[in-house]
Amino acid sequence: RWGLRTFFEMTWPIRMYSLAIIAGAAIFAAMLDWYLLLDLGAGDYAGLLVFTGLAALSQYMGVDSGTGHRVRSSIAFLPLLALILLFPAPAVVVAVFATALVNDFGSDRPYRTRLLNLAQLILAYGAAALLFGYLRDVPAGTDLGEDIGSFLQVFVPFYAAVLAFFAINILVVSGYFSIRDKQ
Repeated sequence: RWGLRTFFEMTWPIRMYSLAIIAGAAIFAAMLDWYLLLDLGAGDYAGLLVFTGLAALSQYMGVDSGTGHRVRSSIAFLPLLALILLFPAPAVVVAVFATALVNDFGSDRPYRTRLLNLAQLILAYGAAALLFGYLRDVPAGTDLGEDIGSFLQVFVPFYAAVLAFFAINILVVSGYFSIRDKQ
């Protein structure tokens, strides 16, 4: 299952699509400002570890869909989305990578599926974290008062980040299945 044989058994369009998503995620991750991790303190790293552990545990304890397919439903995305509020994009990507690594260890899924899922998650969470950071730092045009202004300065960027996360996630997965099913 870990050899390249399974990769080359894929159809050419699926192989190219998978490679494009994986390469895009690798380039995206390489372009992040990794030095931001140096600004985190010991408490921050402990919090990152706790949220990563919660996400891994949530994924591990996912519920089978009951449809006869190998599909599990979990709430692992919630702790990872919460990280967007607290940490810079590189820390979110590290948590996503660690969660995927822990949950895929010993999995019987083909490596190409694991890599594609990891790439998709890096793109979705990373882009959402960057969008949140950007929109949070945009100054408001009017003074709405301290309470409502600070609420909107967090809520609107987070809402946009969540929408971006789900949009990227859905687009990547839908693209894969539409190419696979030749639609």
